Amino acid sequence: MDFPKFDCTEDPLTWLNHCEQLFSGKCTDDAFKVWLAAYHMVGVAQEWYMQLDREGMPSGPRFKECCNLRFGPPIRSNPLGEIARMRKSDTLTEYVEKFMSLLAHNDPSRTKQQVQLFTSGLTDLLRVDVEMQKPLDLQVAMSMAHAYEQRATIMATSSKENSSMAIGQP
Repeated sequence: MDFPKFDCTEDPLTWLNHCEQLFSGKCTDDAFKVWLAAYHMVGVAQEWYMQLDREGMPSGPRFKECCNLRFGPPIRSNPLGEIARMRKSDTLTEYVEKFMSLLAHNDPSRTKQQVQLFTSGLTDLLRVDVEMQKPLDLQVAMSMAHAYEQRATIMATSSKENSSMAIGQP
């Protein structure tokens, strides 16, 4: 398994998660986790860590916190509120990606809350379709939203074809 490098060009959350997966898979002792992660930082990220390490090697939780503060998205004053205010605008895929990104940074741990936050940002018709099925978790809710959106697209296309045929156009 290759240990990922971190060069601060992307959100550190995914890199930190990848590190944790490797630590778990290799049964890495807690005392070595920060050192090993820092060893795989390059460029600006390595320079940042050198400064942080001058104060003494941080604990694992402190390292993650500092890394997210320095290289992650700006701190939000109301992170759950930001998720709650999200609305599907362009595509469902873009909405799902942004929702999951915000969720990963905010960690509302209750499954029911995640489903409610997700569905509240969907268009009214899509929201009603998904909520009527009472999905038990976020993955099911997202899958349902994709299926209902696909059904709506098919129905809209079919309706256009039928109205064209009624008018006598090919």
